[in-house]
Amino acid sequence: MIIGYDESHGERWTIADSRAFELSPVSPERHAYSHLARLSSDFLGAESRRVRPGTSAADLDVLVVAEPDFSGGADDDLTAVLGDVARGMGLLCVVSEADDFVTDRVNSLIGRFGIRVTRQEIQARHPRHDYLMTDRAPCDSVTPHQVTAGVRRVACHRGVAVECDDHAAPLIRAADGSVLLAVATHGAGRVAVLGSAESLSAPFVGEADNALLFLNLLRWLAGDSADPVDKQRLNGALSGMTCTAGALDSRADLTESVVLDVRAHRDVLREAYRSTIDPYEDPQRFIREAELAFHELPIELRRRIIDFKRESNDFGAIVVRGLPGDQDLPPTPARSRETPRRSSYLSEFWLSVFASPLGDPIGYHQEKSGAIFQNVVPVKENADKLSSESSEGILDFHTETAFHPQMPDYLLLYCLRPDPERQAATLIAGSRMMVPQVPLKYRPVLFDWAFRTGIDYSFGSPSGQVGNGPVMSILQGDPFDPLMRLDPDLMVGLEPDSDAALNAMKAAIKVVGRSIFLDESDLIIFDNHRAIHGRSRFQAHYNGQDRWLQRMYVLSDLGHVLEGREAGGRVIRARFAL
Repeated sequence: MIIGYDESHGERWTIADSRAFELSPVSPERHAYSHLARLSSDFLGAESRRVRPGTSAADLDVLVVAEPDFSGGADDDLTAVLGDVARGMGLLCVVSEADDFVTDRVNSLIGRFGIRVTRQEIQARHPRHDYLMTDRAPCDSVTPHQVTAGVRRVACHRGVAVECDDHAAPLIRAADGSVLLAVATHGAGRVAVLGSAESLSAPFVGEADNALLFLNLLRWLAGDSADPVDKQRLNGALSGMTCTAGALDSRADLTESVVLDVRAHRDVLREAYRSTIDPYEDPQRFIREAELAFHELPIELRRRIIDFKRESNDFGAIVVRGLPGDQDLPPTPARSRETPRRSSYLSEFWLSVFASPLGDPIGYHQEKSGAIFQNVVPVKENADKLSSESSEGILDFHTETAFHPQMPDYLLLYCLRPDPERQAATLIAGSRMMVPQVPLKYRPVLFDWAFRTGIDYSFGSPSGQVGNGPVMSILQGDPFDPLMRLDPDLMVGLEPDSDAALNAMKAAIKVVGRSIFLDESDLIIFDNHRAIHGRSRFQAHYNGQDRWLQRMYVLSDLGHVLEGREAGGRVIRARFAL
């Protein structure tokens, strides 16, 4: 069987990973169908080809056109496709858009076979908010046919309804009766139209029976009447197959990717600190002055931080290296709540300066009594706890306060003093590198509310207590560039598939996780929706020379937090039932 994927009529889907990267370097999965070529090869022994301008389609068994443009000036191409189908070629057309331009250009092709796409979107009620609609619609009204053999449910993502005349047959419908899939014959050939191109994409092909439907379609379109696909074997394959287009180079260098070296600007930066305000006596005025100082920084520094806020990066973090530091640093506090007096407060200043374009600095009532500027130091009695005050064990990768309804959007850490032996590495893993490492079967599961996380030790939970917090999904938002909440040490899956998906994320961390050592006056910013972080074990001496960081939490918009906060205050007071 030879399958051609058309790329000569403006299609945005390709089986070539290199082409997917050209179309979207940040999110190549938006254009990647390479996993479909692997599935058809493994299960049907099919050869897949790219059909580009000037490439012949005469010897194809099936032609796949994914959101094509056959409008204006393509009459010869239309005639050629119609002739190829009439002579026995199969045609699979997939589409997800619903505007007039798309429907007109697609219908100029498929309308010849008695099938048309409409502007009607296939949607379902949101599973958690019944007054909202969601793009993820289950389609489980299935008409018996070779194409639907073994298919019980198809997950539609961002689909449009198709309509057909008496020459075509609707095979799969959504709950509202709209048709997702229709098929027809034309001469010696066969035609199928699927109203959701994204249902075959990496985030969704492993959901429900989507992959089985795709393989069945190819077999029917090619006139192959072999034995049905073994669903158990297919599930096994999906449990190990990832999207190669989205799997960014796991050897990517963290330092080169995220470090913003500002040592060349130290004189200018040193002049920016003119504050005489004590940040612990009047934090509001101190933070306001720091916000004004941000606008005095060199424009290339400001641009880099603003770009990070808008676009993040593959690791979900940025390190500002070489900031001016305090000259008379006192001994490292023995307790994190101690605030040693200093002649200058450059660490608090830089935290506030770089927090200002990101949002509002906040504190949590349970975390160091609501302090805005928090010391992170090793504390002897907590050396082996699952806490930022530990040292003897690894503080494993996690989203900061993943359990909290007002989880910080950003986390900032400033290094006043590294540990003497330089053992304490900061661990980083970003969602854009992790998610593509997850097998296709478990990708959609990560969007389900099927995980329960634990509440942090510092918020009153027993150290290491698993699953005593809220139920949530690990991924949220855009399926091709999702946000993430993940705390592997404290999170459990509530079902076998969600437990397997959680384990897949843990395995992904091992592939893409990186470490970086923070030196004196280094500042690291984490996008808390796209990065998980941690810290390696290190030797604590409790002699005033131990590692000393300062931490700041930032919410993008504190003004919308009305519950659990005093008017005008920065401290969140939400309480947790333990």
